Amino acid sequence: MEDVLGESDETNVLIREWIKPPAGDFSQGEFNEKVILFGTTMMFAALFPLAPLLALVIGIIDLRVDALRLLWLNRRPIPMMASGIGIWLPILYFLQYAAVMTNAFISKFIRLG
Repeated sequence: MEDVLGESDETNVLIREWIKPPAGDFSQGEFNEKVILFGTTMMFAALFPLAPLLALVIGIIDLRVDALRLLWLNRRPIPMMASGIGIWLPILYFLQYAAVMTNAFISKFIRLG
């Protein structure tokens, strides 16, 4: 179906999509959010045992909000291949070891007090 200017619906959709602002470096901010959430959840799980459940709920809500933002508010990003998660992997490894040590110290001090 064509409109008054002779453009098809498909062209109109593409124009509306192109007018939207680009998403920018979306993955960098998302990795940052997820790593901070993971770190705080793991490091203080001994103090607040409901933290993993709360992190799951926050993660699900964040997933839906980001999906809506990418679909309706920003221009769809161009997919690009990545070989891995880059510098985030050593950071996650460090957080795992730090979480074990932190939880061990927290458990020890709670028992002493």
